[in-house]
Amino acid sequence: MKKISVLLATNSDKAYQYLVPADFNIKKGMIVKAPFRSRELFGIIWDDSDEKIEKSKLREIIDYYPQFIFSQDRIKFIKFMSNYNYSNLGKILKLFIPQSYLLEKKKPYLKYRFDEKNYEVVSKAKPNKQQMENLIFAFNVCRNVKSNAIVLAHKSSTVGIGSGQPSRID
Repeated sequence: MKKISVLLATNSDKAYQYLVPADFNIKKGMIVKAPFRSRELFGIIWDDSDEKIEKSKLREIIDYYPQFIFSQDRIKFIKFMSNYNYSNLGKILKLFIPQSYLLEKKKPYLKYRFDEKNYEVVSKAKPNKQQMENLIFAFNVCRNVKSNAIVLAHKSSTVGIGSGQPSRID
């Protein structure tokens, strides 16, 4: 596997090091999808890596897109715009990557159905019909709130939402 530098379309001024699988036919300036923390981001192959990082610490490129390759002139222009506007290279790159690549696919909305088969009341007090409807409503609200959330519901409306502790990584 070959080591390369990838400039990601994010708020960063440096290129990150990645490994390229042997079956990927890549060139400088090609758009790639790479893992970055807990996300997958688009970027371009910036140049060959000259940094001394162990290959065991690097992650692999997920996919590459040969339909759109940045020319050397366009890469120079991205560097110029970054210097001229005192902006990060990644932010400027985001302006040049076609929006069709940057748009995230809509996550499927799953509708949960409760019946006697997929839940169990473990407390001594059994909920009545209204309490069960509030529980189902609160559960559906809670699963759309990031992190470990608390939802207070009454008559199928939220009374309060506590979003829990946010992630410190993203």
